[in-house]
Amino acid sequence: FDKGFDLDKESMNSHFFMPSGDIRYTQWNANEGRSGRGCLKTNAPENACVVWQAASTANAPPVRPGRRYRVSVYVKTDALQGGGACLEAWDHVNSGKISRSEIVKGTQAWKQIETTVDVSLWEKPYGWISVRLVHDGQGASWFDDVEIAEMREA
Repeated sequence: FDKGFDLDKESMNSHFFMPSGDIRYTQWNANEGRSGRGCLKTNAPENACVVWQAASTANAPPVRPGRRYRVSVYVKTDALQGGGACLEAWDHVNSGKISRSEIVKGTQAWKQIETTVDVSLWEKPYGWISVRLVHDGQGASWFDDVEIAEMREA
């Protein structure tokens, strides 16, 4: 994926969906993204957990079974206390193993965080990677520019 998950209104073909938690604190922000465009922003005045989830699809282009992928996102935080902000990803076919990035807390400028996912071999010629953007705590977080890139065979 090449910025196919970019959190701006112009590239909503692979957008984030299935919000859960205290989503009243979350919004699509049109001009606070890393490149001055849109992003996902959570600003919680109290401890709150907000999770946004998406999955790669067979037409976006698909991920290939038996391969390892790097999943990354840029995150920025402001006075984020509690669990922090992170990225979670997993092979949708074998959903038992969730991979998590480092956790970002406090006040941080835009920083790229990442994790890896091994896509299981199965009968289909494509696989799926599910991605979660997690805000856990009090304070603000911004997420932008999610990318899924093939690394090598798993």
